[in-house]
Amino acid sequence: MGKEVYVAGTVLSILISLALYLTGRREAGIFVGLWAPTILLLGERMAGDGRTPERRGVRWRA
Repeated sequence: MGKEVYVAGTVLSILISLALYLTGRREAGIFVGLWAPTILLLGERMAGDGRTPERRGVRWRA
């Protein structure tokens, strides 16, 4: 799956979240809205090249 699927899922979760929030189901809207970063992170991991941050040259600061 390409990144487009995950971006579309993120946009869809935001739109559903707004619809729920504006129709009075605020707790459900907030819950669904929290899916967006999770979907983006999942897409990044699934579509990534499989290398660890150290192998990509990223250095973590303590």
